Amino acid sequence: MQIKELLSDIEIKDSFNIMTQIYQDLGKEKYIFNLKIAMENGYKIAAVYKEDKIIAVIGINVTDDIRYGKAIRIEDFMICRSNRGIGAGKMLLKWVDWQALKFKAEVILSNLGSERKESHKIFLREGFEIDGISFKK
Repeated sequence: MQIKELLSDIEIKDSFNIMTQIYQDLGKEKYIFNLKIAMENGYKIAAVYKEDKIIAVIGINVTDDIRYGKAIRIEDFMICRSNRGIGAGKMLLKWVDWQALKFKAEVILSNLGSERKESHKIFLREGFEIDGISFKK
């Protein structure tokens, strides 16, 4: 397995199938359009590859947070259901640690849906703490 930041149109398109495991209602054209705009505004996306196929993705933003100062916010996190338990999640979160060092971020933040129990386990195992509840309107 290897990890790589996604930059090209082909790499972005290849990440779509994994992202639809989080966002089932996401259309491919809308995904590509929104992702490119997000990347223009600082969003970074990385993927774990196994045998030249993307099996896991993570998306982050580097932000200035009034509470924490410089922060990395994990926006998206998904491991292909058929490839769980092989270390891909750990690789993704190590990449985020490296980004935090690179950008001198004080903290790494993430909001995960309450139904995403497997992701909760990975985050807790990798040293994250539960720090609140998210709301949306």
